[in-house]
Amino acid sequence: MGPKRLQGPCDSYLGEGLRALAKGENSLAAEAFYKAFETDPTRIDALKYMCEALLAEESYDQAVQIYEMLVEMDRQDHLSRFNLAVVYSRLKRFGEAEQVYAELLCERQDYVRARYNLAVLYQGQGKLSEAAKQWQEVIRQSPDLSSARACLGQVYLDLGQARRAMLQYAEAAKLRPKEAGAWTNLAEASKAAGFLGRAHVAMQRAVELSSEDAGLWRRLGQLQLQLHRSTGRRELLDCACESWQRSLSLDGNQQDVRDWLETYRTPRPATKPGK
Repeated sequence: MGPKRLQGPCDSYLGEGLRALAKGENSLAAEAFYKAFETDPTRIDALKYMCEALLAEESYDQAVQIYEMLVEMDRQDHLSRFNLAVVYSRLKRFGEAEQVYAELLCERQDYVRARYNLAVLYQGQGKLSEAAKQWQEVIRQSPDLSSARACLGQVYLDLGQARRAMLQYAEAAKLRPKEAGAWTNLAEASKAAGFLGRAHVAMQRAVELSSEDAGLWRRLGQLQLQLHRSTGRRELLDCACESWQRSLSLDGNQQDVRDWLETYRTPRPATKPGK
């Protein structure tokens, strides 16, 4: 083995910062990383670690200044530019975040994380057409990304395109077949598109996966009531009452569900002959 390399003050501060960061002592970590950079301004890694600590502390105003400095020092540092856009978003500086993501995508069309975040930004601001285009491209590049399909499904629902939403949610459910939320989304989109049978099947699957969720049983009962009304099948009304009863057994504080049961379980009085 060669001689042991002596640690300088910068390395000591970095080690101190990393230990504090590992313990969740983020303020102490940020201070130590700042001292490391002061000691040796060539240690860009100290600044990046400092940003990590500041983000953990949710000190976004400070973090954005450091990231702006890092980007100014190296325009080819795509990760720092990406993180700068993230911090801009946290500070609700959406226009600046969009600009950074767009610039990154001009340089790297396959930067899926940047495109994903840009789609989220557009969707959050109600720019639905722009969001749809970005989600479509995310899915083209990463077809197995179920969250992107779910987000695109929501965009389509908000645009009033229920059938297209249903198709995206169906793909998301295929990718995450054991997630109740995926099937619930599919049920809602199918219902909006007028496919009550598909909605019923999807909601039954959601209930199977999360049988202790009172809200899911309640929604299943509402679907079964709607199917009863559209088909006239009495057994569907019985199923609705059973679903609501199960919902109440899990959460008794649902007066409207009690009212539904009283309404639909109470037999109508028989009509007397001659009247």
